[in-house]
Amino acid sequence: MGFGVQLPVRIRSIQQASIGNVGLRPNTTGWVDRVVTPAGALGIMVAEDALDRYLIVRIESWAGDRVVRAIARMVLNPGRTLSNGAQGRAPWSRAGRPLR
Repeated sequence: MGFGVQLPVRIRSIQQASIGNVGLRPNTTGWVDRVVTPAGALGIMVAEDALDRYLIVRIESWAGDRVVRAIARMVLNPGRTLSNGAQGRAPWSRAGRPLR
């Protein structure tokens, strides 16, 4: 997910290097890659876990259709969906919560 977020920034023609801001102050170089990217990724992970715990569980208890529950799990929690796919599991699967 971090790759998908950073890819447009890397491809864009307006970057720090293209406007001449390449290490002008040595004590401030690398903050985006060392601090901002991991902090943003941690924030996204926490937000996805909160959505899974509070919103998706509520949608699952409300929705009677199995397809709606699976779509809610996949759309509102893309990190876990991609992780499940990479591990060869169904994208909507959860360890302690079967889809029923």
